[in-house]
Amino acid sequence: MILRIKTKWLWVSRFFAAALIVGGLGGTLISILTTYPLSLHNWIKLFSAAALAALYFFTAVIGVALWKNKNYAKTWAAILFALQVPIFSSPSLSYNGSRAWPLSVSVATETTIGSLS
Repeated sequence: MILRIKTKWLWVSRFFAAALIVGGLGGTLISILTTYPLSLHNWIKLFSAAALAALYFFTAVIGVALWKNKNYAKTWAAILFALQVPIFSSPSLSYNGSRAWPLSVSVATETTIGSLS
């Protein structure tokens, strides 16, 4: 019975590992092909394109480690999947991010309800 449960969770883990590997390699390829030619003469754009490609490549490396059932990969996979949550919002905190560069975090210091006249 215990062996059967471990096998079931191994396949779930491998499903997420495959998603990280495919997404990481695809993201690396697409980010290099689309941003590198545009950033040849601008160091800031070149740096941001390289950082984005490195992030996607790191995702693929974590996917391979998760496939091999490494303990550290489980933590990093959870972090990488959590970063993909598109929008989180509450009255005092707002997070709008994605895997690529669009990221915005806002913290409200005052809350006003209605108007005082």
